[in-house]
Amino acid sequence: MTNTKYRQRMVGYAPMYKKHNNETGKLFLWIFLAVICIIGVVGGGWFWINIINKLPDIEEIENFNFKQATTITDRNGEVLYRMFEENRQYVAYDEISPYFVK
Repeated sequence: MTNTKYRQRMVGYAPMYKKHNNETGKLFLWIFLAVICIIGVVGGGWFWINIINKLPDIEEIENFNFKQATTITDRNGEVLYRMFEENRQYVAYDEISPYFVK
């Protein structure tokens, strides 16, 4: 007998959470997508202005005149190739002979 009273109480039981309307979920989805798109456009614009526009021209890179020797090394640090027109190397001022400086 108590079992039927329990069932009768459960029929009228209202859940504690409110079921969201499907329209509300769609609205939040569209707002989220709009925010992501705005962030992408603003980020892309920043990238274009600050990064892409400051890159050198391709012709400048192709016609670059090496003043200092370029060394290509392997992963162990051993020199594989040296590319240069003039075999110049950077030397600190302290390492230059005083007779050469005068």
